[in-house]
Amino acid sequence: MSTIIIDSGGTSSDWAIVEKEKAAIQFSTVGMNPVSANVKAIVQQAILEHKLTNIDQIYMYGAGCSTRELNQKVREGLRLIDDGAEIVIHVDLLGAAYALCGPEPGVISILGTGSNTAVFDGEGFVQTLSSGGYLLGDEGSGFEIGKALIIRYLRDEFSELETAKIQQLLGVEKAELINKVYGAERPNHLLASYASVFKELSGETREQILGPIFSRFIEKRLLPFGAHLDKGLFFCGSIAFHYQKELSAALNSVNLQALKIIPKPIEALIQFHTEYL
Repeated sequence: MSTIIIDSGGTSSDWAIVEKEKAAIQFSTVGMNPVSANVKAIVQQAILEHKLTNIDQIYMYGAGCSTRELNQKVREGLRLIDDGAEIVIHVDLLGAAYALCGPEPGVISILGTGSNTAVFDGEGFVQTLSSGGYLLGDEGSGFEIGKALIIRYLRDEFSELETAKIQQLLGVEKAELINKVYGAERPNHLLASYASVFKELSGETREQILGPIFSRFIEKRLLPFGAHLDKGLFFCGSIAFHYQKELSAALNSVNLQALKIIPKPIEALIQFHTEYL
């Protein structure tokens, strides 16, 4: 039996083709959030580049896969792979839960382009908090961090040395940067991409800016779970992984700690599907 597993975030999608007793074949495409992406076009390109044929099952864990209408949009795209394949679509948070906890309970957080949190009981979610998206929430996300960087950069709040480094990394003048952000088709993705610049700045600067962002994430998106926090905290996503020092410091300040932090779910998802599904 040939199965495709897809973990799709806001920026990229990780694919794995899994067959019994064979090594999984993995590749990536752009993100397939049905709110903003042309899912059919992305799938068609994947079919051409990776010769996807004779697929029995397709499991999609995707950002934006939260309503029947949006899931139908994804389903129509995935059906181009094999019209007879069984297609199962879940929100990306469930994929993260399977990858981080397997069949055990825990409090799950995704910190990537966007952010999401929920309490997982080993099978499903017993409590969630709405992300709100980048206009209404997404605390602790790459978007929020990238936005904080750009605001401070435009207002000359960095040292002269760091300002020069940021300009070099961004590759664009300040006046052009404003036009680039406002002219972007998906400004949240553009701003989230700028979050990576913090890796090149001093530890003091990262702590000064990222500390309050992660503290707000904890206050708004974790502490409301109350006693559920005793189940343990589990994180995935590029922001959680690359800035785990600052995230851990913010957690420790309120006597919490992360039990596991991974950059992407796909490897662990392959293992979970092999063992439990």
